[in-house]
Amino acid sequence: MVDKLKFLREYNYLMDHMNDVAMVRENAPYVALVFSVFACASRIVEDPGLSDTDYSGIEFYERSVLGIYFSPS
Repeated sequence: MVDKLKFLREYNYLMDHMNDVAMVRENAPYVALVFSVFACASRIVEDPGLSDTDYSGIEFYERSVLGIYFSPS
């Protein structure tokens, strides 16, 4: 379960500090959660930037798995 308000607050912070590599590394589990949410949403959002295949969310899912795997915690 994801707390929507906390998720959005942290998401906005992440987007504002994307160039801060140290911050992104420290928050690797949260970044993985963001990519997981993107993967789920890619199935229901009509975005021309996503591929039209049934695998449109696979890139986000792979990033999520990698983020969890390489997380320092």
